[in-house]
Amino acid sequence: MNDHAIGRARRDKRSAARLLLVAVIAAGLVLPSRPAEATHQPLSHVKGTFPAHGFLWLDDLSFYPSELWVYSDRCKSAESTTWLAVKAQLSGSSSEFRGAWPGGISFYAARCTSSVDNSTDIMLDYMTATEWSAAGHGNYGGHHHYSLASSSWCASFYVTYPCGYHISRIHINEPRFDAYSSSYKVSFLLHETAHSMGFSDYCGHVSVANNGMYCPLTGSWKSVDKTMLRDWVYKNSPVFY
Repeated sequence: MNDHAIGRARRDKRSAARLLLVAVIAAGLVLPSRPAEATHQPLSHVKGTFPAHGFLWLDDLSFYPSELWVYSDRCKSAESTTWLAVKAQLSGSSSEFRGAWPGGISFYAARCTSSVDNSTDIMLDYMTATEWSAAGHGNYGGHHHYSLASSSWCASFYVTYPCGYHISRIHINEPRFDAYSSSYKVSFLLHETAHSMGFSDYCGHVSVANNGMYCPLTGSWKSVDKTMLRDWVYKNSPVFY
């Protein structure tokens, strides 16, 4: 069975897997020591913690693979390059994860469509200049919108409400995006999908959360970002055995 099939089975059988659990260990907040950064403000770096932010599929820190499904209404070539970068940068060998997500975190280009369904995690909506203006998004390249999963969606996986995002939708200013260089497109998508992962715009130090307006886009997940993901966004998530 390939990783995508395993990911699908995970979604379909999550409740059965939970019934077989024999031990639960709560994952505590243990921040590794590092040089003091006076400008680092974790609560400005991330939007909050699961289950109010983030995804249900990343709540089980021991499951392999940890895969998010991306739908796109354009399926541009820069997207596949970006998902390869995510897989490399959020690998299971990342020391910042402290053993969480042993198979790493990856994004799977699930469908080319303008519609969403129960399996959509992230939706990329490219907008024409007219659509962008009508939406009132201003002079930006992207705009992130998220909704918490409904109580019925959570219940379908035998978990309580709230249970994270469903769906994280990214509006993209298509004329502006198309004018970006190939490398900048990847940096842009890495940043915008970091919002989907629970990150805010942040310029306190070099980070995937740097927004390109008040500080340059960095084009990669930094060590501090991975620490924030594990020790803040999913600080309350359990490890299942």
